[in-house]
Amino acid sequence: SGQILQSTGGTPTWVSPATTEIFLQLGGMFLTGSVLVASSYVLALEFSDAASDIADTNIPFPSGWTTATTLTVRLLLGSAGTTASQVVTINSEIRNLTTGTVPAVQASTTMNVTLPTTAGDLTAAEHSLSLAGFSTAGSIDFRFFRSGADVADTLTAEMRLYSIRMRG
Repeated sequence: SGQILQSTGGTPTWVSPATTEIFLQLGGMFLTGSVLVASSYVLALEFSDAASDIADTNIPFPSGWTTATTLTVRLLLGSAGTTASQVVTINSEIRNLTTGTVPAVQASTTMNVTLPTTAGDLTAAEHSLSLAGFSTAGSIDFRFFRSGADVADTLTAEMRLYSIRMRG
């Protein structure tokens, strides 16, 4: 379980991958303000301007990750309308759920991302989150939101989130 088949010219063998990647299913996220839309035959989450729309999900702690793991979170973003190289302010938070209560945020980041000037074009943005202090017996709550009211967020159209990949 959790292994991949690898061959280096000889007999294939089962090995543990060096990293574990998780692609979050956008349609399975809990949404507050944000909405799931069809965009060019692809699903996307849409976040409005001047609001703090939220998408939230929870995953079991992956067996390949440890509390020494630093997650690399890669987001694929775009805009619902044509922009003039607008900036969007986005935030990511993670919590470690081990009981029925919701703990404080344990790692977070805020970044400003310049979006493409053509509607439908995409840009990738990456940031890191540390799992230091997490319990491997719990699960990871991942929350993503746009800070549309932030002064650095100059995008007046809806921002679209097409994919979230976490690599540990």
